[in-house]
Amino acid sequence: MPSLTIIDTVARREDKFPLGCEIVLDLARKASWSADKTITDKGTAAKIGELERDYDIIGFSLYHQLQYFNIVPILSSFSLPLLTYDRSKDDPIICAGGAAVTSNPFPVADFFDFILLGDAEEVLPQILKLYSKNKDLFLRRIAETFDCVLVPKYPGERYKVAITKDISSGLLPPAEGRQPKIELARGCRFNCSFCLQSVIPYRENSLSAIVPILYQYAPKSVFLSANTPASYSEFVPLLNYCQQERIYPRGLSERLSSLKPDVLEKMRELNMIQANIGIEGYSERLRQMIGKPISKDSLIRKLCLIQRYIPILSVNFISHLPTVNIDDVLEFKETMESVLSQRDQEEELNTGYDFTTTPLIARPHTPMELYPYVEEKAESLADSVRISLLDQFTSVKMKFSMSQARRKMEFLLSRGDESFRDFFIKTYSKYPTYYFHQTFAAKIKNCFADGLDVDYWLSAEVHPHWHRISF
Repeated sequence: MPSLTIIDTVARREDKFPLGCEIVLDLARKASWSADKTITDKGTAAKIGELERDYDIIGFSLYHQLQYFNIVPILSSFSLPLLTYDRSKDDPIICAGGAAVTSNPFPVADFFDFILLGDAEEVLPQILKLYSKNKDLFLRRIAETFDCVLVPKYPGERYKVAITKDISSGLLPPAEGRQPKIELARGCRFNCSFCLQSVIPYRENSLSAIVPILYQYAPKSVFLSANTPASYSEFVPLLNYCQQERIYPRGLSERLSSLKPDVLEKMRELNMIQANIGIEGYSERLRQMIGKPISKDSLIRKLCLIQRYIPILSVNFISHLPTVNIDDVLEFKETMESVLSQRDQEEELNTGYDFTTTPLIARPHTPMELYPYVEEKAESLADSVRISLLDQFTSVKMKFSMSQARRKMEFLLSRGDESFRDFFIKTYSKYPTYYFHQTFAAKIKNCFADGLDVDYWLSAEVHPHWHRISF
């Protein structure tokens, strides 16, 4: 029986692997393959020991650009040649998939024998069916057969991302070592101009398909997997079923328009105490720019409504938008003062707010894909505004999602091309460690001078070479 293993470079336990990995493993087993997980991050040391390489295919799950720094350390730990061109016929096939490499695979393409672009459901079973011990024959076959598979040894002119209509493979029953997660939907209904999800077609699993799987999780908590679960068309009936069967939904990341009064009431009944809300722009003007046309008054009214139902609100804003100015930041201050003042006027309300600031990283294939990297402009003012809110109101917290160095590197990697291959190899030769997420920023700030034209890759002049891939 042929064998396959999946690597998620940041998962420290089997039950922390993302749903996409579980789907791939399930598809492989149904195709009569032996399939398991390889855990590389033990959480105990910066270096990893030798990994078991006795597999026919070793797959990497790459959904975040900063994971790219771990490709070379892991390949080294397998005692494998780093580049596809240097591997022998006896070496296992090294492949990759995930959102990061789907949007732009070229910075890391040469490390892999093939990269699957998009959804695996319809394509992976066919790839596994074509598998042959004759490695070169196998790679040539899949390069000729699938326009959603990039094979560096047999490059194509253009590629088409695989989008499956049926996402029922995301409805997996409970299993040992599997995170309790149900996929409601894939893609997004909204059109945020910086987000890759906005260009991916929206698809749902029906409630009738979800319920038999969900029932098997009772009476436990379950993560609801979707870009915005509350925008799922049958969300209230779903919550009714959860309440009936004592299932506790988790993982809500929402848009304001999804949180209607009936949804909020049901969330309160289910004791869903926290929700993450993406507001993104400090001002109405900035929200209009990024495809979220929410007026200042509408935002105040909606937050005042939501805080009546949800005890903890995590509110996300995007910084470093190209034209942010003092007026935008002051509008944010006025907006939140209005909301928090109303909260404090009503004795029964004690909603806590976590304000998170995420720097703008406009993804390839989005309307903002060629926006340049923006250094801090009004951010020092924004800091003083946040401090002002902290001083005025209780139960308010502020945090930044990433450092400047980390943001700059992620911006760079999302746009890179094949020339980045040598950059990763040089970085590993200088810093031969396995990178935990929290240690990325400490190292990458030293990497910018290693042979990359940083100014070009961060500018609006960068050539969108990723347009060889279409959705």
